[in-house]
Amino acid sequence: MVGNVLGSYRERELARKEVFGEPQLLEFENLKISCHANPDEYLTKIYGDYMQLPKRKLSVRVISSLRGEIKLNSFDLMGVRIDPLTMDETVQAVEKFVLDQRPLHLMGVNADKINQCQTDESIKKIVNDSEIINADGASVVLASRFLGYQVPERVAGIDLMQKLLHLANEKSYSVYFFGAKEEVLVDMLEIFKKDYPNLRVLGHRNGYFSEEDEYGIQEDIREKS
Repeated sequence: MVGNVLGSYRERELARKEVFGEPQLLEFENLKISCHANPDEYLTKIYGDYMQLPKRKLSVRVISSLRGEIKLNSFDLMGVRIDPLTMDETVQAVEKFVLDQRPLHLMGVNADKINQCQTDESIKKIVNDSEIINADGASVVLASRFLGYQVPERVAGIDLMQKLLHLANEKSYSVYFFGAKEEVLVDMLEIFKKDYPNLRVLGHRNGYFSEEDEYGIQEDIREKS
């Protein structure tokens, strides 16, 4: 499975030096990790036969847009599609959907989500049906690079949200907030009034509801969008 590749194996004592060799320090951009001298053998023992599979080529997906095509060089990681975009590329792609007034399901996957997809086919379908799937997690980035795929950076969901809020604040795009507890949502909106004074908030709804409430929530979002 795609576990936590990031971290100090020395501190957790997951491997013996006589088996895997002396630990060494590796650098990925500004990220430093402690790794054993034989990472191939280490990862194979930890993550199983998947690490022995041949490296697969990237597949090109094209998403049509009124403002030009969006080409994504995607690859498969344990049955989950990954679109190796940078943060800026993701924001640009999202804005094209906004300008086209088209719905977009933007997904970020980390190690936990990929592991969940191995046992839950419904979650796996939801993930893979998303238009854009970011690598949201250092372990996904490192595992992908180990397999030969060029993932430029981690696109964390919270960082992406702040980038999109900044974009909406600058260009007067409307937003609707859905999720979290009511008190958390209210506090967040108060903070956003200060951080994003031009943000057009069309509505909000907490994430606690019954199945009977779903249609009403959908209609509220649709009417205000």
